[in-house]
Amino acid sequence: MVLVDDDEAVHRSLRTGLSAVVAAGSLECFLDPAEAVENICLQPPHVVLMDIHMPGLNGIECVHRIKRVHPRLPVVMFTAFFDPQRLVGSLLAGACGYLVKPSSPDEMSDAVATALRGIPYFCAEAEAALAKCFYGLAVRTAAQGQLSPRERQALSYLLQGCSDKEIAFELRLRDVTARSHVHNIIKRLKLQHRSDLFRPAFLHK
Repeated sequence: MVLVDDDEAVHRSLRTGLSAVVAAGSLECFLDPAEAVENICLQPPHVVLMDIHMPGLNGIECVHRIKRVHPRLPVVMFTAFFDPQRLVGSLLAGACGYLVKPSSPDEMSDAVATALRGIPYFCAEAEAALAKCFYGLAVRTAAQGQLSPRERQALSYLLQGCSDKEIAFELRLRDVTARSHVHNIIKRLKLQHRSDLFRPAFLHK
């Protein structure tokens, strides 16, 4: 695992806080982002924790450079404050997670372990921002006339994570009708599966 952050205090803190998921001696730390990118590209770790605000080269540009060489390498952004624009920029660069300092040792461990399994991980602020983005995109799509009024209602429940049966119950529909609405929504949004509504890749569409 590699940590890229220009604050030595953060390095010391994470060596202790991540001991549950990182074996002793397997956490490599870099203060210089340019040096970090060069080393990561030559010898990629299993996962990278990347600060955003650093002198000389910001973390988002670091991710761009790393992903050109190692597109599957999981990178979790670890930044001092939440910024929706930098969140989107990080995702478009290829990051698979976003944390705001200071994060508890448990949350840091969860983020690293989740990234190692190939699953995105976001702090509460990032999750809320993504939810608003998805909802706004869905509303714009519906407003363009691609969805019927009933499908727009079903979409609102889909975005809450409801199953087909739950949607049928809430809208007082037959199960088969609810499934048909969900199928049409997924098709018209050009997704493969309902879970794609909650994936960062949906931002690219």
